[in-house]
Amino acid sequence: MKMFVSVLAVISILLAGTTLAVGKSSSSGNSTENAEHYKEKKKHRRKFEDCDKDKKGHLTWEEAKLCYPRLTRDKFDAIDADKDGGITREEIKAHRAARKKNKSRKQ
Repeated sequence: MKMFVSVLAVISILLAGTTLAVGKSSSSGNSTENAEHYKEKKKHRRKFEDCDKDKKGHLTWEEAKLCYPRLTRDKFDAIDADKDGGITREEIKAHRAARKKNKSRKQ
């Protein structure tokens, strides 16, 4: 009987260890994805700040065109939601979110 209980205890410990190992590997994948996402956001923030030459918190058409040569005036105007002649990070985020939402509706 003692032998049976001991074997069950060992099996339980082994199974618990396997479950923990599987849980760790899947969560570490998420951690890596989160780190990559954070690095990407930081890169975009830094580029925006570098492009904002006058440090007013928005990009004028001239500033945006220098940093994003493929940007058209029509696209700039579409992003500029409040039509003040400059685009902020918030306007860029909102424009991206709207595009993503429209894209998912089409699919």
